[in-house]
Amino acid sequence: MNNQKNFEKEKLTDFWGEFTAQQQIEIKMATSEIENGDFTDYDSFMENHR
Repeated sequence: MNNQKNFEKEKLTDFWGEFTAQQQIEIKMATSEIENGDFTDYDSFMENHR
C-alpha cells in the first residue's frame, strides 16, 4: 500500500497545472512542430552563429 501512496503523491505533484494557459498553448505548439519535423538541429543552428 505504500507504493500506492507514492503513486498518488506523484500524480498530485504534476507541474503542468502550474503553467499559465498561454504557456501550455506554446508548449503544445512546440511539441506539434517537433512531431512534424519542423525544427533545426543544434549543430545546424550553431553553424550560423559561430
